[in-house]
Amino acid sequence: CVAENLKGVIMIIGDNISIDLKSHTLNAHGKSNAIVIKDAKQISVFNGCIVKTTNTAISIDNSTSVSLHDLNFENNTLN
Repeated sequence: CVAENLKGVIMIIGDNISIDLKSHTLNAHGKSNAIVIKDAKQISVFNGCIVKTTNTAISIDNSTSVSLHDLNFENNTLN
């Protein structure tokens, strides 16, 4: 679980990971992506807001069983 608003990028490289943003904001501060999921499986990201990305807010590469839900996207170049 996330306890407060975050700045930067979350990289997920692993299996069986769940991230509950707890209604907090992940601010990418102009980075391409706020969350990068690579070579992973059984990933869940939910319950928060993603802001200020310059590409896709969430990048998923070579990963399976990824669940994204209850997310809001604001002030991103691409959603």
